[in-house]
Amino acid sequence: MLAKMPDAELPQWLDKVDPHTVAVLRLDDGECLTAEILDFNDEPLARFVLMATLFLGGIIGSLPLFFLLMKRPYGFQTASAIVYTIFAVFFTFARTGSRGGKDLPPYMFTCPAVRPQFSRLLWRHLGFLVALFTLQTLALAIRPKLPDWWNDSGHDRRGGTPFDVALLFLCLGLGYAQVFTNRSPLDRAHREFSP
Repeated sequence: MLAKMPDAELPQWLDKVDPHTVAVLRLDDGECLTAEILDFNDEPLARFVLMATLFLGGIIGSLPLFFLLMKRPYGFQTASAIVYTIFAVFFTFARTGSRGGKDLPPYMFTCPAVRPQFSRLLWRHLGFLVALFTLQTLALAIRPKLPDWWNDSGHDRRGGTPFDVALLFLCLGLGYAQVFTNRSPLDRAHREFSP
């Protein structure tokens, strides 16, 4: 917005800062706001392209990925890990919410409060990937030993078997736990970064 303002309306300090400068601004009502000067509107477009690519890659690319890797050893787990990673990154950093529900804010990749958290998030993600791989490998190993009704989709072939549905909900639960626990340290980092 500031880039579109006439020069007479621009704040006096704006010509003295460089991109990626972090400043604490005091508003008229006394509230403090921490801000980073970005590359003057280049960031929103790049973020939109990245987030749209992640979302569409996860939605459109996941099914062909499973078909491509299913016949390989640990192909199901590999495809799951790729799709899981895409959705974990998307839902950790995207604005999410529902009608009438709490709207969770987005986290910017270039935010100075977020950047120091990347190594922690990466290690946590690797731990969740190990848990996902272990959970799926154990579930697939015990699948043949389960009663027949676990592996029977009934007369309706469009739906999955009870085993497939249970495995899906376990993986979704693991993903939800990761996203929820990823957003907590990012939120805390924002609170601690702001005065």
